[in-house]
Amino acid sequence: MKGEPVMKMKRCLALTACVFLLPFAALAQEKVAPPAEEKAASPAREKVAPPATGKPTPDEAKRFLDFYYQGRGKGTVLVEIKVCKDIEPEGDNKNECVDEVSPSNLVKEKSYYFWMSYLTPENDEINDIVVQFNQGGETKSAKELSVSGSIRYRTWKMFTPRSAGDWEIKVVRGKGDEAETLGSLNVKVKEE
Repeated sequence: MKGEPVMKMKRCLALTACVFLLPFAALAQEKVAPPAEEKAASPAREKVAPPATGKPTPDEAKRFLDFYYQGRGKGTVLVEIKVCKDIEPEGDNKNECVDEVSPSNLVKEKSYYFWMSYLTPENDEINDIVVQFNQGGETKSAKELSVSGSIRYRTWKMFTPRSAGDWEIKVVRGKGDEAETLGSLNVKVKEE
């Protein structure tokens, strides 16, 4: 269509502004990866950059656009982490965290969803992400996940703590010395 490139750029700029005003909320170009055997999760943020407020500067908008449209092969950004009781299955809030749980208020033997949102460059696919569930410096469980090019790729992994105490949920890309920590969340699990 004749005006399609202009409309695409206008939509992109509008999305960029939304990214900085309402971090990654309800954007048009979103993808979701609901793991077959898992539902969704809720709140708890840590070691992820705080949301920006106000209108982005031209340099911030250009940086975002450059990363999304020309960043293929540069990796992904873990934008948000939450612990949830459930994930919305349909409607305007589809695949959003429902009933966010404070990371300091988890209960042993109860299942939660570790919900994540990623920014991944257009046409890219990241297949080497691992979510580690660590306690006392030991990895008790690890789950792999993949993300593909999207402004707001949402996914989640189920977490059922089998023991009380302090846990670290760590998201890592790669292995060995080359591993990059994308983000982490410290949670406290009580007996009940």
